[in-house]
Amino acid sequence: MKKFAFIGAGSLKFTSRCVRDLLLFPAFDACEFALMDINRHNLDYMVKVVNKILHEMGREDTCKVTATMDRAEALKGAD
Repeated sequence: MKKFAFIGAGSLKFTSRCVRDLLLFPAFDACEFALMDINRHNLDYMVKVVNKILHEMGREDTCKVTATMDRAEALKGAD
């Protein structure tokens, strides 16, 4: 499973657009989106947004979202 780490994931437009764009490629039908931000409120909101995108694109069963405030944790194992 591919893992994408978004550092500063609290940026609504950037993160949501990147996730949508990546999900357009069949190679990323199953992947993990590791979201990292130092702002807990923005991070929690983006987890909801990305999960909604996964649902809308029919990928909630094959993709997953993880959230952390630790950059090293987000980058661990990322492609």
